[in-house]
Amino acid sequence: MESARWLSPGFRKGLLTFRALLVFGLVAGPILPASALEPIRLELHLNEAKIYSPLLRVRAVNSLLKLPGVPAHSVLKRDFESGAEATDDVTGCSIANRSEQRALHYRGGAPYQCLFVVAVEPATHYLIRRRIHTDEPLVDFAVMESRVGLEHPEQLNHPADLTRLLDPNLEFLARGTLLYTHHFEKPRRDRWQSDSMHVFTTAHTRTLVMMIQDAEGIASPKPRDAWFDDVEVERLEPRLRQELALFKGFGLAPGSDPALGIAKHAQLLPVSDVVEPPYDVNYEFRHALFAPAPTLIRYQLAIPAHARLQFSYAMFKASKPGDAVQFRIVAAHGGREVELFRRRVVVRAGGDGWHWREASVDLDAFGGQQVELRLETTALPRTRGYALWGNPVIDTKRSAEDPPNVLLIGIDTLRADRLSSYGYLRNTSTHIDALAADGVRFERAVSNSNWTAPSFASLLTGLTPSQHLVIHRASAIAPEIATLAEYFRNAGWLTRGIAYKAYLYNMGFEQGFDTWLGVPALASSADGVVAKADEWLRSNGDRRFFLFLHFNDPHQPFNQPSDFAKRYGSSEVLTRLGLKLPFTTNLYGQVEGCSLCTPDGISVPQFKTAVSDLYDGEIAYLDDRIGRIIDTLKRRGLYDDTIIAFVSDHGESLFDRGQFFGHGRHYLFDELVRVPLIIKPHQVRGPGAVDWAHGRVVSQQVRSFDLMPTLLDLAGIEHDVGSMTAATLLPALEMAGSSEGPAEAGSFAITDRPGISENLRWSAIALSWQGWKYVLRHAPDIPVEHSLYRFETDPGERQNVIDRHPAIAERLRARMIDYFLQYRPGYYLVATGGERSDTVQFRVRINESVRSAKSLVGSPLVEREPGVFVLDRSARGGLVLFAHFDADTELRFEVTSIGDDGAEIALSVEPEEYREGHVIEMIEDSNWEVRAFQTLAPTMAAQKRADDATQREALEALGYIE
Repeated sequence: MESARWLSPGFRKGLLTFRALLVFGLVAGPILPASALEPIRLELHLNEAKIYSPLLRVRAVNSLLKLPGVPAHSVLKRDFESGAEATDDVTGCSIANRSEQRALHYRGGAPYQCLFVVAVEPATHYLIRRRIHTDEPLVDFAVMESRVGLEHPEQLNHPADLTRLLDPNLEFLARGTLLYTHHFEKPRRDRWQSDSMHVFTTAHTRTLVMMIQDAEGIASPKPRDAWFDDVEVERLEPRLRQELALFKGFGLAPGSDPALGIAKHAQLLPVSDVVEPPYDVNYEFRHALFAPAPTLIRYQLAIPAHARLQFSYAMFKASKPGDAVQFRIVAAHGGREVELFRRRVVVRAGGDGWHWREASVDLDAFGGQQVELRLETTALPRTRGYALWGNPVIDTKRSAEDPPNVLLIGIDTLRADRLSSYGYLRNTSTHIDALAADGVRFERAVSNSNWTAPSFASLLTGLTPSQHLVIHRASAIAPEIATLAEYFRNAGWLTRGIAYKAYLYNMGFEQGFDTWLGVPALASSADGVVAKADEWLRSNGDRRFFLFLHFNDPHQPFNQPSDFAKRYGSSEVLTRLGLKLPFTTNLYGQVEGCSLCTPDGISVPQFKTAVSDLYDGEIAYLDDRIGRIIDTLKRRGLYDDTIIAFVSDHGESLFDRGQFFGHGRHYLFDELVRVPLIIKPHQVRGPGAVDWAHGRVVSQQVRSFDLMPTLLDLAGIEHDVGSMTAATLLPALEMAGSSEGPAEAGSFAITDRPGISENLRWSAIALSWQGWKYVLRHAPDIPVEHSLYRFETDPGERQNVIDRHPAIAERLRARMIDYFLQYRPGYYLVATGGERSDTVQFRVRINESVRSAKSLVGSPLVEREPGVFVLDRSARGGLVLFAHFDADTELRFEVTSIGDDGAEIALSVEPEEYREGHVIEMIEDSNWEVRAFQTLAPTMAAQKRADDATQREALEALGYIE
């Protein structure tokens, strides 16, 4: 049988009987769930099934191979050898010699400015290659698809095209223009290697942007040496068999067997400009079985009692109008066959046929029996059949004795002090306050960042931004980091996420979700989320679930229904100003087209008041819709058995600081990083039941990302405590002593926790602890700035009291430097000791060439001669820190200190690996001490998943890894 014949109509017709099956693997016995409650996810049991599929006849095209015999047309080719190669084609990188060859050289500092922009066609295959030599595996090109076309496609990187595509700082694609981001396999260190990437562009892609991604370099501008050569983009015209080989390697699900190429986890349907139902689901990331017709998958299953098979079905994104597939499910038992499901899908022009269709099959008749379950796809004559079974799962209803459901409600841009239960005078949050009365409210919860992506990444990983590095739009949660959803999915919960948010789309947040609806909408409302949640709960509310709902309200634009826009009296003001909803202000409070709002560029008081009222109206609207979700849970009998957590990612500055309106940048004041946090535990019945607190208010400071281990503990899911920085809040939820009467604050084992908030792209970091906040700004182009605020006397953080409380500042600074030395990669020199009255001059000579050096504490460094830096400062406890040296692992410091008496002390120090708390110990010791430290990459602190031996062998056999 020639493998090329699988698509011929006659051969296909003969296969419809499935008499000559290719058996992949032997079935040792029926697939059994770990318990009656555990769902059977069919994608995880492919190696135990009998499979016939054309996928098994082709070898996946991996990142190292070029497709032989595929017509290819060059779109971009740069080998950097020609003397005519223009260096201004690639802003931010230089072309230089390395090992007797010319190559593109990136040295850090401006990753977003090293890029190539090329025009491409939608729904087309492209192969992208590059050679790389790097000492930092996190430095590489990312490939981004944009819907913006080029006006000057004949000229590479035309300035006008860059301006249209990118924001003014050339940092990343503007919101709304980025369709998808692709990443090369992580390169190995210190060797030249060539890799290629296959991209099938979306139906709206007009441009590919190859841009250096260096999130770690933003965290710490240490040496980032990377060389690139032979950069190519080719348009491919594969035949059907070759196309199938390309798609076999696409979107492999975590832990799946690449030899099969059937299990997928990706965005699998063509995206549309329409983001309303039913086409918004095309943006979903789903676990799925890729079953190009004719495919037959046969499972031997032990069906639990009262089970169902739930799944979806659709046509893969490379299908063309006219393609048609018949989906069929058959159960064979006791010598007879029962057809459980049959549907035909035809793809038509204009989008019809492209969305997911949900289905469910009752398996109650087979409860307690062994059944052969067959999933079949067949194509109509002269059509292709790129079929998808979406997340097929066999599950059962949960009982009252089973572990609880979990609902995580994540709010965007909600500051704590605008909720009634947090002391706000207006009644903005009736339903949220009622939820707090049924659970525990944390009075002071500190967010890890002042904008969406890093904050939610911390909430879902238990890691700080310096560890997970989701700090710009084209970054993503690394696959080796375990997410909250992955814990729940691996433990047997159904997992679903719903988010209409550009900064949560295609950024790794989909990891662990059976279905992740992440729509890159620039504007959305709570009604859409509520409708999707209600629809999902109708089908899955009686199962054990983890449901994550992201609400973009009260984030701009202001677009709440009119009754909530009028609730606090802002409508009359808007009418006088000539302003209608929806509208958006910029960071300086200006509204395009409203000259009365900001005459001379300054917001008038009436406009500031109106915006503040609208913000409160958005919260009231959000509260009303959350009330509807809670009512749904109560109506379905799910409320008591569901853990509900309510948290925000960050707050909003409502002209608290002059003209600034919004969030992000270097602002880390409480209006941006103090967020609401409420946890309602589930009701536990029977022997050994836990008596949870209700109505308790925890006054001690916690961190919002402490929610992750807390939810796992509440649900009874084991996890590695050392794999995350967050710490459980479980002691604050347990009743102390008698269960009679209200719980009293302070009657539980939890202490004030130091909270780090940071914005790495703006070089700003704050430490809140024990009633104080210490803020450090360390941007490369400005002097280091320090500030200290005391909440007891200055809750609005208006007075910098760092000069009045040097001992407090020093104690908090030591903890912050300890954080730097743990998670910010680079080389550091720390000198401590001496009396407070000492004035000490340090002269530091470094054995390697140094491009820049910075003192994070004390006076600025002065470079007296190349490689020699001098710092004069009053010791005041002795902490001096130099950081961000451009040098390799052979770095060595020669330090000379000169005291008031003129005596010199000289020593040579080499970097050592840092351990937590070391710098604090040094500061507490009054003796002079000078140490150098090397901090490893922050992702080293993230949880790594152990490679399965069989999986690793299969990956090596296919050439995916060495």
